[in-house]
Amino acid sequence: MSAADVFVLVVCYLLVGLTAWETGRGWLRYRDRYRVDILFVVGQLVAVLLFGDRAIAIGQQHPFFAFIFNLVFLSQPFFLFRLVDRFHRVHNFVWALAIASPFAGAMAALVWPMTGPYDWTPVVALYFALQLSYAAWAFSREAQRASGVAGARLWFAALGTWLHVAIAIIFGLQAYSLAAAAAGPSLNTGSLSK
Repeated sequence: MSAADVFVLVVCYLLVGLTAWETGRGWLRYRDRYRVDILFVVGQLVAVLLFGDRAIAIGQQHPFFAFIFNLVFLSQPFFLFRLVDRFHRVHNFVWALAIASPFAGAMAALVWPMTGPYDWTPVVALYFALQLSYAAWAFSREAQRASGVAGARLWFAALGTWLHVAIAIIFGLQAYSLAAAAAGPSLNTGSLSK
């Protein structure tokens, strides 16, 4: 592992750890649906980052656990949409996709476990890029309307979600391009792509 990989890994874990700490602390202080949704979104990111490789190993031995992990992994947009719904009406079609897609994706990965060069990586990357783009657009749009601390928080939420979209796009491109895969540090692949 190169020094750049170690640096990126340490910074990512530090940022995720601080975010998880503040989210948990906020939920303990103010126990409402909004804080629970934030806790779920951050908790899913932490679980994928910390336990993704172990979940893959366990999922290869026990398909039921692979299904559960894939379901949790793919349901992240649902909780983001619950946050968006606080200030911007989420269309019924988007809700239907956010609810049905995790189940369909987890079931598809269970029935057709794709490996090798034709794995689920591009499909998962496209799924996250499309779903999270909607949430990022809604955060950006509302941040333009809001002011003060609420506006700043929405801008940070938009920035973080757009970065998540960029990561999904890069992740999908790495599946097809050796140059893209060699351009930066390796990304955790998640359970659907193994």
